[in-house]
Amino acid sequence: MASRVIAVDGGVRHLRHLNIIPDVIVGDLDSASDSDLDWGQENGAEIIHLKDQDTSDLAKALNLCNERKWSHIQI
Repeated sequence: MASRVIAVDGGVRHLRHLNIIPDVIVGDLDSASDSDLDWGQENGAEIIHLKDQDTSDLAKALNLCNERKWSHIQI
């Protein structure tokens, strides 16, 4: 089973600081800086910008996992 790293919105900043490249950056991206998003994209991260304000960014990430059938999740 493949491991995936998902950055939830501004969490990408913490991953960048640790030099951990996420597979996906997801959320409304209101807390993620352009610099962090550029870093993620330059390193191959898929960026999923979901503007919906009715769900939390964590819920958006969990919905993505469900849609992609990623069932073993560690938070």
